[in-house]
Amino acid sequence: MQTIINADGHLVLPPSLMRVLSLKAGDAVTFEDIGDGRYVLTPLPIPRSLDIKALKGCVKYDGSPVSLADMEAAIAAHAGADS
Repeated sequence: MQTIINADGHLVLPPSLMRVLSLKAGDAVTFEDIGDGRYVLTPLPIPRSLDIKALKGCVKYDGSPVSLADMEAAIAAHAGADS
């Protein structure tokens, strides 16, 4: 299957490939380098609509509340610590 890259640098996927991969305009894909100048295109599973409230409770924290200023101070104190 062959395709083109337009003047804006956008890759144009044939409609038949879009159907096979269940892709729609706005969907995300990754390109994985598998060597020898070849890449694998993989669709990313992205929810069509995600309400931020759906994330409530996905991270457990049992400590006391921390202020934004405290978080920023901790980040600044430890920035680059693993480098």
